[in-house]
Amino acid sequence: MLPVSWAQALLKWDKQRIANGKSPWSMPIKLARHSVWGMLSLRFLSLLRVFRPYGHRYITEQALIEEWLSGIGRAFSVSPLLALEVARCGQLIKGYGSTNERGKENLLHILHTVCVPNSAKSVAEQISAVAQIRKAALQDEAGQQLDQALMLHGAPARPIKAQPILWMKNPRLKSNP
Repeated sequence: MLPVSWAQALLKWDKQRIANGKSPWSMPIKLARHSVWGMLSLRFLSLLRVFRPYGHRYITEQALIEEWLSGIGRAFSVSPLLALEVARCGQLIKGYGSTNERGKENLLHILHTVCVPNSAKSVAEQISAVAQIRKAALQDEAGQQLDQALMLHGAPARPIKAQPILWMKNPRLKSNP
């Protein structure tokens, strides 16, 4: 619901927090649906849907949809069956939170590395490669099968994401001053 500039600043701040070893910032909304105040709050939130097209998430999701559709269009110029397999890659985006983000990253990686016009492979090989890579991405949440399938078909594996390491003292060990 935030405008793009506000959301980018908030996301940048949260990314810095995570890099410093803190947990991601979240603000859960707890509403008692059975109370008058809770129902009024939900009704107010539903009225905010007119502002959704101006929010950061809506804009980024629409850009991802456009990129996916253009990938389908490029694949259709090669083969309708290849376009069908690229369209089926939309199944990778599911759920919410980190699952949704992982699916978006996997889809973009497949679009940018596998679904590019490649004259070295036949159309049947390209169709088979996209299908196998999509199935591997759906089977394994950690992405190890996806990386293996990508490398098997000559595409680079997904880049390793940097994660902060948080060192903690063992509370069971007594420190001697």
